[in-house]
Amino acid sequence: MNIVTSMCAFLVLCSISLLAQENGPWNAPLMWAEETAPDVFSAPRIFQDSSGVPCVVRKGASDTLLCAFQWFREPRNAPTWDRVAVKVSTDDGVTWTQPVPIVIDGIPAGYQRPFDPTLVSFRDSIRIYFSSSVRMPMGGLDSLVNTYSAVGTDGIHFRFEPGARFDHATRPVIDPAVIHLNNTWLFVAPIGAPQEGAYQAISNDGLVFSELQNIPSDNQHNWTGNLMYDEDGTLQFYGSGPMMWRVAYIGFGSWGNFRSIGVQGGDPSAVARKESGRGRWIVFVGPRYTTSIRNDGNDNNDVMTLYPNPCVDVCHLPAKFTNEAVIFCTDIIGQTWTYKVIGGTVDLSALSVGTWMVHTEDWTVIGIIAHK
Repeated sequence: MNIVTSMCAFLVLCSISLLAQENGPWNAPLMWAEETAPDVFSAPRIFQDSSGVPCVVRKGASDTLLCAFQWFREPRNAPTWDRVAVKVSTDDGVTWTQPVPIVIDGIPAGYQRPFDPTLVSFRDSIRIYFSSSVRMPMGGLDSLVNTYSAVGTDGIHFRFEPGARFDHATRPVIDPAVIHLNNTWLFVAPIGAPQEGAYQAISNDGLVFSELQNIPSDNQHNWTGNLMYDEDGTLQFYGSGPMMWRVAYIGFGSWGNFRSIGVQGGDPSAVARKESGRGRWIVFVGPRYTTSIRNDGNDNNDVMTLYPNPCVDVCHLPAKFTNEAVIFCTDIIGQTWTYKVIGGTVDLSALSVGTWMVHTEDWTVIGIIAHK
């Protein structure tokens, strides 16, 4: 596939063109991991650069998976910048296409560009739920922002469905999660701060929702995430926090106990493998990588201080990482190589040409480096 070449080329450009730029969702990749035992996942690998808000679903009972997310690939104001995009797998998640920005016909003039996508497969259709507003809010998110929807068949091209699916009179509604089973649709969206919990609503057609009681929570469990049915047919919500977690739906608007899945990250989305007993895939927002280059002694993990960059042979680490015994270099498709740290330097002369995420064993990201 050409995905390695094109994505590595992007990261080289990114490391040059975004110098000293502020951090944001464009500084985080989506990560991908496989469940190897209940709530135990393999080492994450990069699924997509500069992206957030993922949602992965299976198309019917087929081997086809669709993953929608917010894409922030440079240059700004291009069709790939802050747009909802979709990747497709036709082999149950083993390989994926390159991202394609979605097309929604019929959105009224003046509406805010769709963001925070959630995909739902039902019958022979794919419905996408997303955040938007009838005009651009003033001063950031406000009560104009609601959940809307569009419907299609291929996961790329959609037709706008008029009216809001979920609307709160005084607060914005963002990050929706929706699922469908047996003609019942369940909607969940975080209210605000983690301890505020989440809205939930139910529908018979996926268009008109009736609000249920809010879901309680605490400051360790953020209801920003996605819904899924596991291989046993149990409805689960995967959410964010210091460690990502899941919780089972009991029924009648009630949920069980939080269970950690032992993975650090945010906004997770899981899908059961088609083959029985194979567990599930999970995609989530990984740790930020950074694209500004500084060497001013500022011990700030939000900036990249690897030097020289690009690197030919020896690379010097920031002071806070010089006690590491080894560091890891991971490419855009998740292949990882290990290198010894000696006196705060690393000999990368054997590393192949490309762009690499440099990180510690626990996935603390040191930075992105281009290797000549």
